[in-house]
Amino acid sequence: MYKKGHISLQYAAGRFGQHWKRQSGTGRSCVVGMTGGKVHTMAIKLINIGFGNIVSANRIISIVSPESAPIKRIIQEARDRHMLIDATYGRRTRAVIITDSDHVILSAVQPETVAHRLSTKDDEHDE
Repeated sequence: MYKKGHISLQYAAGRFGQHWKRQSGTGRSCVVGMTGGKVHTMAIKLINIGFGNIVSANRIISIVSPESAPIKRIIQEARDRHMLIDATYGRRTRAVIITDSDHVILSAVQPETVAHRLSTKDDEHDE
């Protein structure tokens, strides 16, 4: 079950009989899923995209610069669909983050900086 010192939150996933638990306490967070007696774990990786805004690294598809016309169209289409998240705090948009849920996130941090933070997080979890 749980190790001593862990805090857990249990969520029953309805008719499929899946139970999801969130564990934390040792500096790492992970989601534990129990399906048919098997335990599945997935580390939650979060990256800072500026001004204290944090995005799940597992959901990021691409990090691009906003200067090109196709990216500007993607931003406008996301705004029209209410899928745009502006995390620039009124500053100039320097990075556009596209997620697997079709959300488009605007950041005031350079794309290279966000990518470096993402690769640094990947290196930490590999150890």
